Amino acid sequence: MSISQMSKQELFAQLPPKKNQYVDLTKVDYSSQISSTAPEILKKTGEIEVDEVSSAEDNRISRSKTSAFVDFTATKGIRINIPKNAEANIELRSNVNGRNAERNIIVLEENSKATITWEIAGNGFLASSTDFVLKSGSELNLNEIQDLSEESTILNHHEARLKKDSKLKWTVVTLGSRMQSAERHMQLLEQGAEARLVEVFFGNRSQLFDHNLTMNHKSPNTYGNVLSKGILKDSARNVFFGLIKIDEGAQKTNSFLAQHAMLMSENAICNSVPSLEIAANDVKASHSASAGQIDAEQIFYLTSRGIPEAEARKMIAQGFLDPAFARIPSDEIKERLRLRVEQKWSD
Repeated sequence: MSISQMSKQELFAQLPPKKNQYVDLTKVDYSSQISSTAPEILKKTGEIEVDEVSSAEDNRISRSKTSAFVDFTATKGIRINIPKNAEANIELRSNVNGRNAERNIIVLEENSKATITWEIAGNGFLASSTDFVLKSGSELNLNEIQDLSEESTILNHHEARLKKDSKLKWTVVTLGSRMQSAERHMQLLEQGAEARLVEVFFGNRSQLFDHNLTMNHKSPNTYGNVLSKGILKDSARNVFFGLIKIDEGAQKTNSFLAQHAMLMSENAICNSVPSLEIAANDVKASHSASAGQIDAEQIFYLTSRGIPEAEARKMIAQGFLDPAFARIPSDEIKERLRLRVEQKWSD
């Protein structure tokens, strides 16, 4: 078949994966029919403007294979605009049913504030690409909860672009799907921009979470902080590629990246690759990573005091996650997460 005879989806499937991409996306079935969808607004308070995204507004094929696929297939999505000086609280839900693709854009105008809780649930396949634009002085608290069925596949690409003195607090909860390939990128474009991301993940059975994250500091006096902590049971796998990139001239930057996983069985696997790419000479930056089996001495200590081994293992795992829980700004999200982790522990 010649290139001219190939469909967009067939062409897309031929694109090579990134060198640091654990999941081979050429193995994903792109031939079946994809339905273009948009998240549902469950609740909103405050002043917001909502419109449909009728087509891709930029061509990002060089940035991400996932965003390229969404640009090829998604004919609609949602665009949310928070007006200048306004405040808003929004609850969104992506209901996955079958094979879906969505392309979304969320813009916070100057000095606006928003809290967005976004839940992804259902059963099937979802390819999702979302841009978050934070203009000068704006603040976004973003809660992203992925709890798809364990027969589902999700590919997502999220990119946040932060202007002067804007602030992003991003909470990521990853619980569901059979396989997730997730890219999250933060571009700190102007002075005073701050981005904080905390992630909690819990994988069991044969789940695979492939996470790729970039914090790119492009201007001086910016701040970034990422903490990812998770539990892996059974034959679950996690791979994490995290990059702090500090451009030349981005002096006085502070940026920190940490990813830690606790393995609850010998068959669970975590591959974590944090890295730094620094072109400035007056910055503070660090990264750390660890993955290891649950401590047998801690289990022995608790069981010797009459606590059943299963309960002891759960207590140790919960304590391991507590530093990440402490960074989640929403008490409601914390409680929902604790309950869901409790349920999943018994699965």
